[in-house]
Amino acid sequence: MASESEPGARRQYISALRALIGQEATKSILAHETLTFPGRLGIQHRDLLQAIASRDADVGIIFHHLARYFAATYPELCGMVTVPEAEKFSSTIAMAETIDPLRAPAATAFSEFFLGAAREIYPRYGFAMMNEAEFGATIRLE
Repeated sequence: MASESEPGARRQYISALRALIGQEATKSILAHETLTFPGRLGIQHRDLLQAIASRDADVGIIFHHLARYFAATYPELCGMVTVPEAEKFSSTIAMAETIDPLRAPAATAFSEFFLGAAREIYPRYGFAMMNEAEFGATIRLE
């Protein structure tokens, strides 16, 4: 599961677990969590697959689109279990522009990709389709 170095994802998983299975079961899962292992970088999507491949963990909790990708790409290592009602705990992917980006051409290229190709490609790989009002909408940062 996402480590302390990814607090947003970690909080999202823990609150989903609490809502779906209760406080005590969540506490039990966290008590048996693999916190570190050789090669861990603290990057959730990379570490989960590494922990399973190296047998440092038997299972992992990860976002649907990544679980789907891993199960399709590495079927000898991974299977995906969809948790009923977990979709209500999903989040929105957002992109923020910066005033003076460190690598302006790369920032522009990514923005063009995200707002162009991603809209068509992402749904094929497990992301929910955005409607017209959601796509490209400005969101408040709080």
